[in-house]
Amino acid sequence: MKIKGVLLTGTVDYIKNRFGNDGWEKVLENLPEKISAQLKKIILPGGYYDAEIYIQLHKVLRDLFDTDGKLWQDIGKSTAEASMELYSSVFKKKLTTPVDAVKGLVPLLADMLFGGIKPEIYQPGDNTIVYILRGTPIGENDFTKILAERSVGWINEVFYLVNTPVRNVEYEIGKDEKGNYLKFTIEW
Repeated sequence: MKIKGVLLTGTVDYIKNRFGNDGWEKVLENLPEKISAQLKKIILPGGYYDAEIYIQLHKVLRDLFDTDGKLWQDIGKSTAEASMELYSSVFKKKLTTPVDAVKGLVPLLADMLFGGIKPEIYQPGDNTIVYILRGTPIGENDFTKILAERSVGWINEVFYLVNTPVRNVEYEIGKDEKGNYLKFTIEW
């Protein structure tokens, strides 16, 4: 399974900003040698990398720094503002409502990060939106669990940036007749 380098660069930036270069060195020391060596090289945001790098990196982060069970959400939150800026610059449009944010950003990011995942998005109520990700990397695996937790932080921050506090974000990892899925239900 491959992921885009931007998932790695965002994580590395978060580590260095929050824990400094000493924290980053500690992470590298605790990773398997092969993965540490890969992360010491230049990571191209548009390049494709083995998802195992992403998975192992997040496991080490959890072991070293996750004191409250929210680290992966914090990493997701840290990438939200960059997502909003990217969308605004690419489409020359500001996102001003939660529905605009989800409908505008989720398809763009799903395709950009994973190349080929097309989300299903629907709005079952005035203050509820649901989106479902399907595709090769989605399933009962560490990658999907990390993605889900990061996404919760990202969702909360995106909604905050459009001045709409989230009441509840839930996710479900499952399988149906269409295949594996990661489903988010957001209420505000």
